[in-house]
Amino acid sequence: MTDGGGSCIASAAENTLYQDSSAVPGTVSRQYDSTRVLLGGDGVHGPGSWQAFSRRWPEPWMLRTGGIEPAAGIAVPPGEQVLRLISLGGTPAFLVRDGDLIRVRDADGVRTVTETSEPVEVHGELPWIAVQRAPHLVEVIDLGTREVIDRMRAATPA
Repeated sequence: MTDGGGSCIASAAENTLYQDSSAVPGTVSRQYDSTRVLLGGDGVHGPGSWQAFSRRWPEPWMLRTGGIEPAAGIAVPPGEQVLRLISLGGTPAFLVRDGDLIRVRDADGVRTVTETSEPVEVHGELPWIAVQRAPHLVEVIDLGTREVIDRMRAATPA
């Protein structure tokens, strides 16, 4: 499974989940023609040209889903770590971590997807995450349905 940019999320040979360092939240910027627009604050990327950047609580995160003008925001309470901006049926949402809970937060509220202390990796375009469940087991979960759609296991040596 790759993130659309070709970086490896899960290795089929080892069934080990790798963290993609490019997915670490940081300052978000986007190239528009020859002008670089700095969006400021902590930011995350989403599918296509989608981006979000934080403001102080209780102000919502500002979203950009294609144009220069920001879209409506999503409030994220203190204590939740925003992992990624995702699209659920064309609607922006955040994948967040609150302790061991992995949740989807959108304008309508929050839903728990799974519980894990292990790292999760987000698909670059599709609303899927990969979760390391055991040393040789990775599950792929659909964020819209919250169902496991694939399990990858390493073959045991003969």
